[in-house]
Amino acid sequence: MNSSSDAIINEIKDVVLALDYERYGIKRNRLPPLGIDYLDILDDVTKLERQEIENIAKEVISKHKNPQTLSMSPQQSRQIEQQEIWQRQEHRSFSSFMKDFSKGFSIYKLLIASSLLIIFAVLVHMMTNDLRVKLVNQELVNENQQKQAVFEQQKAVMLENVQKQIEEHNINSQNFFEDNNKKWLFQSLTRELSSAGKSINDFYRQHQRLPKSNKEVRKVIDNLEEQIGIKEAFISNKQGIAIVLDFEFAAGTVVHLTPTESGYGIHWRCETNADKALLQNPTQHICAHNYKTKRMSLLPSIWAD
Repeated sequence: MNSSSDAIINEIKDVVLALDYERYGIKRNRLPPLGIDYLDILDDVTKLERQEIENIAKEVISKHKNPQTLSMSPQQSRQIEQQEIWQRQEHRSFSSFMKDFSKGFSIYKLLIASSLLIIFAVLVHMMTNDLRVKLVNQELVNENQQKQAVFEQQKAVMLENVQKQIEEHNINSQNFFEDNNKKWLFQSLTRELSSAGKSINDFYRQHQRLPKSNKEVRKVIDNLEEQIGIKEAFISNKQGIAIVLDFEFAAGTVVHLTPTESGYGIHWRCETNADKALLQNPTQHICAHNYKTKRMSLLPSIWAD
């Protein structure tokens, strides 16, 4: 490195140290030897920014390259130097402002980002809660629907059972009334048959014998056949009275009064092939059950098919 370069570097050093002293009030007497890396050394030693040091170096080098600057008076040089100092201060102030502004703007952006994150988190929380509420409500709706369906099913089963019970009760009641009516009708017909037997008694006392045909006791036979429940009445081949019951009873139901002569009167024995339930009467013996009692076996021989 030649003497001209040393002079330029020393001038750069002097200007930098003067500015550093003027700005920060610190004299820096001991400096390492300056060489090609003088910028790095000055940047490490002083508090000036690297850009300011590079600007001072450019100005000094430019001054040495421009011959007109050599003819300037010391006063002009100081004025120019003072202007450069002001410019550097303005540059530094502007740089500091820009740094502060950038820092403030970064904080502002950070605040905005934080606010946005908070708002996003709140929105997500609200949406999550809303979704959770909707899910809970839907579960409650589904549960209520299931309970309602079970209730309706149980209600339908209960109503069906009640309906069946009512129908069974009605059927049982109907059967009960029908059975009772049938039983009452059967007992009423046996009483009519007993009354007919008394009329035959009158015939016996008058003729001293039993009638041998319907013609001899036509009035008695006609009276029996007029009764509801009696399909047919006739004097049997045993000289008794037989009645055949109609559709109110089982097909082929027959009641027969068998006579037994005793002195001046007749003793009657009642037999029937009717259902035994029709014969049940705790206070009165209605008729004896005999399944062999048949219409064909009681018809007179002249009626035999």
